[in-house]
Amino acid sequence: PIGWHVPTLDEWTIARDYLGGLLIAGGKMKSVSLWQLPNIDATNESAFSALPGGARFNDENFNYSGSAGFFWTSTEVGAQQAWNRALANNSGSISGNSPWPLKKSGFSVRCVKD
Repeated sequence: PIGWHVPTLDEWTIARDYLGGLLIAGGKMKSVSLWQLPNIDATNESAFSALPGGARFNDENFNYSGSAGFFWTSTEVGAQQAWNRALANNSGSISGNSPWPLKKSGFSVRCVKD
């Protein structure tokens, strides 16, 4: 929407570092409900309220609903790929996913106010 944008990889890194680093920031971003158990380290301290929307990888089947949330960044790697970040029920960390999925994959998007 006007006045909002999909965060860059750098903006995700800033948020991760602000929330305590790679190993604990994910828990501070995850909602305390609607995740499969165990929802390790989930506190939603950041009020980000991340939900486990799962993913559809490379135009294939839909997977991980309830156990993981995959989020696009706006940082592209060529015409076919972009960086993403992931949160999982079995970890309090933010995964540093490389840009391996193709852009035709179905991930969640969280917008940041300009």
